[in-house]
Amino acid sequence: MFGRIIFDILLFTSLFCMGCSITRGPISKKIYSSSENPKYKQELLEFGRKDFVAKHLKLSERIKQCILNGELKARMTTEQVRASLGEPTHIYRSVSGKIINEQWMYEPQEVEDSGRVMQNRILYFDNGILKSWQE
Repeated sequence: MFGRIIFDILLFTSLFCMGCSITRGPISKKIYSSSENPKYKQELLEFGRKDFVAKHLKLSERIKQCILNGELKARMTTEQVRASLGEPTHIYRSVSGKIINEQWMYEPQEVEDSGRVMQNRILYFDNGILKSWQE
């Protein structure tokens, strides 16, 4: 009986610690979205792009280049777009029959040290696939 109690305590402790270590990854959405420093945001996004491409070896070369350059290409998945542009400011969803429509909005932000400002972007997805966008 005593051994079972010790086992349960050790199991709980190890699972709890594993959960803690998972939430402390090098890229945190909370850190990214709360940062006010545009240069830091840009560096973090570039690191995330390289990491995503390194982990997804089966991507086409065109998609890899789009992600690394922060560009869009029709038929990208939501995961690929997040890797390329980061988290959207707003996501709006609607369902029409079997199709899930999403509109992602990216608000203007300063990019790098150039002072250049990225314009508003609105992206349109059908069932998780990028169909079109406006800048």
